Amino acid sequence: MRCPVCGSQRLTPLAELRTTLRIDGLLLRFGRQGNLQFAPTVDRLYARVCLDCGAVTPFVGDQDRQRLNLTRLIDATE
Repeated sequence: MRCPVCGSQRLTPLAELRTTLRIDGLLLRFGRQGNLQFAPTVDRLYARVCLDCGAVTPFVGDQDRQRLNLTRLIDATE
């Protein structure tokens, strides 16, 4: 695995990514097409940090990734 910013292979082991604002971690919410349809969330993120440039690369776990693959997502910023 390489850093997506600088290409370095010097990455930390996978760690849980948390914020100080929420005890249970960072919450991502994705939009979904249709009225009143469930908008999937990702409750737990994991990350690696590049030891050369400091970039943080987040990852979702297998269970969240499988749920997102089954959902037709839209850009929530539109």
